[in-house]
Amino acid sequence: MKCSNCGTEYADVLVQCPVCGAPRDVQGQMQQSYGGQYQQNVQHSYGEQYQQNEQQPYGGQQYQQNMQQPYGGQYQQNMQQPYGGQYQQNMQQPYGGQYQQNMQQSHGGQYQQSVQQMNNAEMNMGWFKFTIYFQLFANALLNLFNGVSYLTGYLYGGNSALVYTVYPSLKAFDVCFGIIYMFIVGYAIYTRMMLAKYKKAGPLNLYILLGANILMGILSNVAILAYVGTDVLDASDMNSFGRQLAATITLLIVDIVYFNKRKHLFVN
Repeated sequence: MKCSNCGTEYADVLVQCPVCGAPRDVQGQMQQSYGGQYQQNVQHSYGEQYQQNEQQPYGGQQYQQNMQQPYGGQYQQNMQQPYGGQYQQNMQQPYGGQYQQNMQQSHGGQYQQSVQQMNNAEMNMGWFKFTIYFQLFANALLNLFNGVSYLTGYLYGGNSALVYTVYPSLKAFDVCFGIIYMFIVGYAIYTRMMLAKYKKAGPLNLYILLGANILMGILSNVAILAYVGTDVLDASDMNSFGRQLAATITLLIVDIVYFNKRKHLFVN
């Protein structure tokens, strides 16, 4: 160790200079011994890394990439997507898809109904009005009269008690026919409703109704003749039945011809 006062070299174990007696300068010697190396190490350890760190976050590739990415990459994609992608699709959908469907559905039925009314005006619909406002109601009333007559025995006039006494099984037969006629009354009202609403099955129901009237008239008179012969039904009764049967057949033919020409109107 070198004395800081007189410059004499002496051993490191001595606490003072053997020449001038000056105490050993430990701090100075420590700085002299280790100062250069310490400063070199500090500069080596932190200087290069510090300079690298200072340059890296602002001038490095990763920082530049991170700064560009949120605004030029995903950010730009997210900003474009809601307005150019799904947003555009959502704006087009309610007005070009469901909206158009609702507009067509709302006005399609009304348009079809208007066209149907125009077709009705162009064609002669007088017989149609006669059918729904008179023919079917008259048919229902006539079948109601027949049903009541068979259920009460009114068709035999004042001789019903005598007829049923002589032919007791005829009573059950008349009751069955009376019930069937009542069902036909209900079917006539149903047919009228179908035709008035321009239902597709309306004309067919009318044909079935008139066919049932014809069949019931024939069966009832044949059955009575088979039971009692001409003792109950005279010539006038048979003539009346013949005229009624001919009128019903004529109505059936006219209805078939008329409604077949206008079946395009009954589409509901």
